[in-house]
Amino acid sequence: MRLNCDLSKLSIIDCNNILTLVDIHVSSIASQPPVGSSGRFTGDEDGETGDDDGLVLFKVLPFERKDVWDFKWASDDPECFAVMEKAKLFLFQKWSEPPEDPIPCGGYILRFSGMEVAMVMLDDVIASADLPLRGKDLIGTFQTARLRHVNDVIENQGLKEAFIHIKNSTRTTNNTPQSKLLWKKLADAALEALDFKTAQRAFVERRDLRGLDFVKRLRDLD
Repeated sequence: MRLNCDLSKLSIIDCNNILTLVDIHVSSIASQPPVGSSGRFTGDEDGETGDDDGLVLFKVLPFERKDVWDFKWASDDPECFAVMEKAKLFLFQKWSEPPEDPIPCGGYILRFSGMEVAMVMLDDVIASADLPLRGKDLIGTFQTARLRHVNDVIENQGLKEAFIHIKNSTRTTNNTPQSKLLWKKLADAALEALDFKTAQRAFVERRDLRGLDFVKRLRDLD
């Protein structure tokens, strides 16, 4: 069992390698349970916790994956998670949406953050037990499709086109962790190219006061 980063959801892989997700939240005892809740974790038969300050209500979500042997929530986004099914890695942006195209992989999930999944390739380590290995030989990194697309736009179409692409794709979700990360990616690329105008616009979009101050200091030095 694993909790996501804001403690709102719980993942469970049972003995049959079936993955289920549970939505959990704390509610005041005086308040009514939400419609559709399927139960509650309580401290006694009356449904009250030990200090009488609230109830933890839960709901099993209509989500199920089979043949799952590894799972990891994103450490910076409560909705995203990575799943290993047999020899394939599946990345989910939300439990209610289909996953991205599977990535063939035989590693174990080390972490999921910054829209990147780091995998430990233990099978390769075992197969190369008699050979000298470096740290980078043990870790494989896989980006989400959204991050790969933005990187491709930055590299092949330029910073201005990347700004337009991110702006259009985050029009209704500009305050989410993923959107802020994409703007940070653009800002970093703009700073490396000494394009302070685009960097400033990207920091404005992600509401990053420290980034804006940094750009101002760089401009003062120019």
